[in-house]
Amino acid sequence: MRRDYHPYIKPGILEVYSGCMFSFKTMRLVDRARPLQYISRVGYLFVKPKIDTRTDEVRRDPLDYASWNLVDESAPKEILKLVKPDHFFIGIDEAHFFSDEILGVL
Repeated sequence: MRRDYHPYIKPGILEVYSGCMFSFKTMRLVDRARPLQYISRVGYLFVKPKIDTRTDEVRRDPLDYASWNLVDESAPKEILKLVKPDHFFIGIDEAHFFSDEILGVL
C-alpha cells in the first residue's frame, strides 16, 4: 500500500448521488466528506446553486450547511475560483440547477 494512500481521498473520481426528492442525496454527499475534517492538511469545498432556497428547517446539521458556497447557477465556472490546492474533495449539490457549463467544471 502506498504511503500517501487514504481510503477517503480518491483523486480524479467523480461520484454521483441520484434519486427522488428527500432520498438523502445531500446527506450522503456530506457523509462522504465528513471524515476529511479529522485529517490534517485536507480541505474540502461544498457548493450549491444560489437558486436553492430551502431553509434551515429542512437542513438541520449546521456542520453540513454553514460553510456552503453559493454560486450563481448561470455561471458554474465560478466554482473553479473557489477551489484551493488543499481541497481534496469538492461537493456540488443540486448540480442539475447549473447551466450546461457545469460539464466543463467537472
